[in-house]
Amino acid sequence: MMTKQLSEIEIGQILALIQCGHSYRSIAKDVGRSKDAIRKIFLKFTATGSAARRHGSGRPRKTTAKVDTAVLRVVRAHQRTSCCDLHREFEDLRHISLRTIERRIVETGEFRNVFTKRKPFINTRNRAIRVQWAREHLSWTREQWRRVLWSDESPFVLRYNRRTRCYVRVGAPPSPEQFTGTVKHDAKLMVWGCFAAHGVGRLYWVQGILEKYQFLRILMDELLPSVETLFPNNAPWIFQQDNDPKHTALMNQGYLRANNVNILRWPSQSPDLNPIENLWSILDMRLKDRNPQNLDQLFQCLQGGWAALPVSVLENLADSMPVRCQAVIDSHGYPTKY
Repeated sequence: MMTKQLSEIEIGQILALIQCGHSYRSIAKDVGRSKDAIRKIFLKFTATGSAARRHGSGRPRKTTAKVDTAVLRVVRAHQRTSCCDLHREFEDLRHISLRTIERRIVETGEFRNVFTKRKPFINTRNRAIRVQWAREHLSWTREQWRRVLWSDESPFVLRYNRRTRCYVRVGAPPSPEQFTGTVKHDAKLMVWGCFAAHGVGRLYWVQGILEKYQFLRILMDELLPSVETLFPNNAPWIFQQDNDPKHTALMNQGYLRANNVNILRWPSQSPDLNPIENLWSILDMRLKDRNPQNLDQLFQCLQGGWAALPVSVLENLADSMPVRCQAVIDSHGYPTKY
């Protein structure tokens, strides 16, 4: 197998580390090369004053410096350009593999090839609304954020096809313990939940497709009892929910208004601003230690994990809102990491 040639950046890093007294072994581990390669670079530089390859050694490059520069110019202007696009655009690249084109781009050290992240599409208008909302709430105090009751729905999957390991006796015929049953499609369920900085509310198993009438039952049977537990003695609180049509249906808005529920105005396409999204991820990670066999057991595991969430985690999520607001402002309304 051919070894990738050291770039000039790597050579400079290697020589600098040697000068600082690092061993060949530690440098090799840092740069991902063999100890022998590090030693040869140093000996060559010491003997000749250069670590460049001897002219004409090795297989000739299939691309010229002019083509490499033109390719980089296109990538700098359009970073979503694919190797297939470049392959079609440049006649000099049509006899070269896509892997070689990618290597030419990456070897400069200016770019690396990554998968695009799947995020909600946010148009120009909604980006401006997100930034405005973040600026308006950036000055909220910790006490204000801790009065918010966060809510949302989330799906959870019953992973039938999860791979497991077992011990097999050498030379023995196959046994039932060596096989795990599979299904074509994993079963899943949808839950609605809410939490505040000092505790979680009820967790509700959504039956079928959630529409406005079932959501009204959630408001009646799950939301208000949760509020009585989390905000007793008519303590002030604010209800957060996104702009899903079933949430904003006139019937449900009328019910909330009749119960004097103060609703936090929410920007569209903003899951990164809602800390309950992180709570769903934490809950999903805790499922990996369990092995539910059906949807009933899955919901029981979710209920147990939901009730066991530490208050410190809930407080940290609620207290993260100033950071989330600042991130939206810094990104000019584009999706942020959460």
